[in-house]
Amino acid sequence: MELCREALTNPVYGPRPPGDRSAAVAIVLTDGVANEGQITIVEAARRMALSGVKSLAVGAGPGIDDAQLLEIAQGRQANVFSVGSTAELVDIAQNIGVSSCADIDTTTTATTPAEADCKWGDWSPCDAPCGGGIQRRSMDCCDCTPRVAIRSCNRDPCPVDGAWGPWSAFGACSRSCGGGEQIRTRSCNSPPVAGDGQPCQGPSAEIQACNDQGCPVDGQWGDWCCSWSACSATCGGGQRTRTRQCSNPAPANGGADCVGSGIEEEMCNTQPCPTDGGWSNWSDWSACNVNSCTCSRTRTCSSPAPENGGKPCMGDLVNRRACFVFCCLPDFSRSLGLGGRLPGPFGGMGFGGMGGGRSLGGKSWMRC
Repeated sequence: MELCREALTNPVYGPRPPGDRSAAVAIVLTDGVANEGQITIVEAARRMALSGVKSLAVGAGPGIDDAQLLEIAQGRQANVFSVGSTAELVDIAQNIGVSSCADIDTTTTATTPAEADCKWGDWSPCDAPCGGGIQRRSMDCCDCTPRVAIRSCNRDPCPVDGAWGPWSAFGACSRSCGGGEQIRTRSCNSPPVAGDGQPCQGPSAEIQACNDQGCPVDGQWGDWCCSWSACSATCGGGQRTRTRQCSNPAPANGGADCVGSGIEEEMCNTQPCPTDGGWSNWSDWSACNVNSCTCSRTRTCSSPAPENGGKPCMGDLVNRRACFVFCCLPDFSRSLGLGGRLPGPFGGMGFGGMGGGRSLGGKSWMRC
């Protein structure tokens, strides 16, 4: 930049003809990489401005610095250009030319009597309705050198109606179940609105329902139902039950079942059962009683004994019967024979042989 300024302003590089008022314009092409050991960009741009040199900054490539370009252009944003690569410079060449001539009066004051009679024609219509165009005018006469002047015009950006870019992917659902929402968006950048262009029409966001399946519901027990069932035994210990339902709420949509049992049991009628008494076996017969001529046997109410309000045994504890003791009548026993008669209380009563029982006075008797 400093060498360019010197070449444009120092007469040693060639003096200008008398009356030459052509503009000094420097177009600085940079890739964003500064050389080491040189004066700063700010200082070089300042010196150009002080020397009357108009500078345009053209950045080419991915490493350009927008702030640096603005410094080179002496703070004039209209004089800043940038392209992705040097191959694209041809696309902006006309715009660079327009900016080079903008704000510069190329008219020349007549310096000879012949030129004093020359007059400029009217400016031509701007060749672009917006975005920067060029107007021209010429000075034609017989006694002066033909001249052409140009100037920029209609530099306001052309209106560009906005257009939507593609929709983004839908975002995450706001709920994992039970009905949620997810959103996708789009931007008005294909292209964006420029100048007096119209904005994009329609919404920039779209919402849709998602995960509308029911959420899992874990089951919970309801209250124990109704009353206890009848006891399985009237005494001696039985069981009774009651139930409950897994319905408060019931499991749904893959939720867990209720924990625990739906049936409850408890003991009932635990009091002992009544036991009715039962007789034991009879004992052996006792010896014959010489006084009563009877013998006896006994039994007990112990098989089982009555308990817990059970009924007692029915019947006699002692059983008696008549008997005859021959050893009590030794004299008669030796003299008796078949068909004989017994004296005393048995007089007039016959008996058979000595073996087996006989009937005496309506009672049974037997040997003992």
